[in-house]
Amino acid sequence: MEPFAWAGAGSAPYYNVIGLDPQLMDPESGDYRPAPGSPAVAYGCQTFARPARPPRGAEALPDTPGNRQRRDVIEVPGTIAADTTWNADLVRVVGDVTVKDGVVLTITPPARVEFQDYYCLAVAGTLLAVGTPDARIVFTTDQPDQFRIDESHTGCWNGVRFDQTAATNVPSRLAYCVLEYSKATGGGAGPHPYGGGAVSVCGFSGLTIENCIFRNNVADYGGACFLYRQANVALVGNLIVGNHALQNAGAVYCAYSYPQIVNNTIVGNAIHNEQNPYIESCAVLNFIAKPVLTNNIIRDNDPGIVYMHSQLWENKAYYTHYNNIEDYPAVGGNIDADPDFVDPALDDYHLAPGSPCVDSGSNTSVPLGNRDLDGCPRVVRSAVDMGAYEVPFGDVNCDGRIDFGDINPFVLYLSNFAGWQAVFPDCAPEIGDVNGDGTYGAGSFGDINPFVARLTSP
Repeated sequence: MEPFAWAGAGSAPYYNVIGLDPQLMDPESGDYRPAPGSPAVAYGCQTFARPARPPRGAEALPDTPGNRQRRDVIEVPGTIAADTTWNADLVRVVGDVTVKDGVVLTITPPARVEFQDYYCLAVAGTLLAVGTPDARIVFTTDQPDQFRIDESHTGCWNGVRFDQTAATNVPSRLAYCVLEYSKATGGGAGPHPYGGGAVSVCGFSGLTIENCIFRNNVADYGGACFLYRQANVALVGNLIVGNHALQNAGAVYCAYSYPQIVNNTIVGNAIHNEQNPYIESCAVLNFIAKPVLTNNIIRDNDPGIVYMHSQLWENKAYYTHYNNIEDYPAVGGNIDADPDFVDPALDDYHLAPGSPCVDSGSNTSVPLGNRDLDGCPRVVRSAVDMGAYEVPFGDVNCDGRIDFGDINPFVLYLSNFAGWQAVFPDCAPEIGDVNGDGTYGAGSFGDINPFVARLTSP
């Protein structure tokens, strides 16, 4: 349809085109709002009503059924004084946030919690950030391109902080989250601003962190986590990789505490000790602490300058069993061997089926929920695997799941192994050895019943 004029066009009240200077606030600095007295003020079309929004700086809405609608973006600063749910695709944190004692903050997946400056999330109450393997909750910065491995506070946020949180609160839980680009290098929140790049816990035990990814965080002490004074938390099934300590403890700093550290993959966390090279550097530091270390892979966490370096410092052998630890005595179920990751150069820390970590863990410490970092079932065969990932034996179509889509490929695997390899060339040949007897491929019929059991197990 061609445009046409109508009676009265160009005169009041039909100023559809006014042709005047809009008198913007400061366009050269990117502020395109009309200034007071601008001819553009009150001349917009009112056919479409603008939905009401809370004023900037208002506290987050309480968690009531009427406040649970999905919104694309919300902004959250200040104190949270009532039970609240962050239910949005993007949560923009525009100031330090404190969850008050007795209050529950729930974050729903898939949310990206994006800190707009060096702000922290301080939890005096309860934090429930529970994602899923397919919809993780991401805690990150709004400027990852500005992030540097140094003491600066540019391009980063200031972590999740639990400082003397009261035990009377509902326990906090982080699951299937990603925590990245956070720093604790002094000048931040809490009594220990130098500790715990992503998470700091002091004087509090009611926290479980499971199946999360810690990456690209920096702290003076504890590149990923700082646990201090009865921080008897549970770190279960996490991938802790590529974090940095400017002083010591590339991954976890633990003092005066008794945490459970189970089935984590802790690799490639660096200590930048060039300014203080003559310290006993480590990945996991334990000072008057007794962490229970079981089923972990702890390797290749190295300093810039090697001097009396070890993966663990002052751990207790009585509480250290069934781990793969570089340069650690092979006793108590512990091993020291190349874990045979699929492709660590591309940050793929899944285990290859022939890894020495497969079936080498302790079933008495099976992770919470019996699921790994991918959401796959644990203990597929005789024993749980070490590290954050379980090899999914029986996933013979190699789609990352053991389900009914594997039935026809499994029949082909048993009857025509060469044909199966032609169809699935990237699958490891041992992936169908579900019973763990070392035989696989054509004729390995002993794997049938375990395969069926795997399909029908929860």
